Amino acid sequence: MKIIAAGLLLSATAFCQQQNVVVYREAGHFAGWPANHGIWSWGNEIVVGFEVGRFRGNSGHNHAIDYSQPEHHALARSLDGGETWTVETPASLQPPEGTKIAGVPAAPGGKAPTDCPGGIRFTDPNSP
Repeated sequence: MKIIAAGLLLSATAFCQQQNVVVYREAGHFAGWPANHGIWSWGNEIVVGFEVGRFRGNSGHNHAIDYSQPEHHALARSLDGGETWTVETPASLQPPEGTKIAGVPAAPGGKAPTDCPGGIRFTDPNSP
């Protein structure tokens, strides 16, 4: 039996003196689309958003994710400039159950969308 692992590889040349660092890898899983989920950095802290689903080779799509299995959203966090990483899956980050993101069903547990409560003054720099 051949085990295939897919991982998220972040080429963090600006943060790691031109090293490639594996941020996430789990056998049988697909991790991808970090460009769609963003990257933020504050000093030595870096946060990258991405999706995790089931790996499926020859899925008939451009990506090796199983489009019939649920996926979830994750954040990878480094506190040392990208040398080491931890992965978090906050419940508040999960898409609403029953929806599809890029054709992949969302995993159970996501919150339903709610209306904005209003009161945000976008032109006031002191507004919360």
